[in-house]
Amino acid sequence: MKFDRLLNMVMRGSMGLVIIYLCNLYLATKGYAYYGAINLVTFLVCAVLGLPGVLLVLLVVIMRSSIGI
Repeated sequence: MKFDRLLNMVMRGSMGLVIIYLCNLYLATKGYAYYGAINLVTFLVCAVLGLPGVLLVLLVVIMRSSIGI
């Protein structure tokens, strides 16, 4: 049972990073300078929260870029 939960978290984290990468590619082709980082913290956020974690990461990236931090 624990292995299933661990595998589920790893898959959610991996798919979250893939979605962020694809969003980065799409936004770059449209000329926007929003780049979500792909690192361990992002992986963990996506693994724990799933799709809401991906949306949270992308929202933070857009908010940081819009206020110039």
